Amino acid sequence: MAGWNPDYSVNVAPLDDQHKMLFRLIDDLGESIRQGKSESLGTTVIELDNYTLYHFITEERLLESYGYPGLERHRKEHEKFAASVKEFKNKLAQDNSTLSMDILNYLQNWLKNHILVTDKKYSSYLNEKGLY
Repeated sequence: MAGWNPDYSVNVAPLDDQHKMLFRLIDDLGESIRQGKSESLGTTVIELDNYTLYHFITEERLLESYGYPGLERHRKEHEKFAASVKEFKNKLAQDNSTLSMDILNYLQNWLKNHILVTDKKYSSYLNEKGLY
């Protein structure tokens, strides 16, 4: 996966930094899968799960504090993605690693699409409120 690039910027520095970290974690996950490193795969999935939850909480609190009107829809997308990461974590714990590349592709596509479509919607809203 090509990592974060300026096209993914939501023009809110703390959120851009967190998005960069999510790209890095997904890239690390892909590298672990490609190299067949099952020990680092489990660790990376746990780190991705934890960081995803941290990011979603941070983003949702920020949107809530600025009265973002699309928050509930945004939150539902986050919940769906978090459930997918947990499902991947559970399957991995059952040693069902054959699904790894399919799930990696899902994670990559979801993150790109979520930022480019859903997150970009709040970008101008927050910028108009003076947040960069």
